[in-house]
Amino acid sequence: MFFSVDISYVVSELRTRKDLRRFINIEEVLDSRYIYRFLSRFTPEAFAGLVLRLLNLQCGKRGKKRAWLIVDKEGGFRR
Repeated sequence: MFFSVDISYVVSELRTRKDLRRFINIEEVLDSRYIYRFLSRFTPEAFAGLVLRLLNLQCGKRGKKRAWLIVDKEGGFRR
């Protein structure tokens, strides 16, 4: 839900909303400068792969059902 907003906005929302931190299961919110620096190391393809691997770890196997994941409606990575 946060792909179309600035990272600094996401960080501020996470810092102010305990329910959101609990929902995504994090205890500590990183500084936005650190996040920007970390993300600048990835190509768009590598970042999409990272996101998919993280989602697969969080969600686990869903059986033999086909699942669709759309990351970016503007022509980005689609599965």
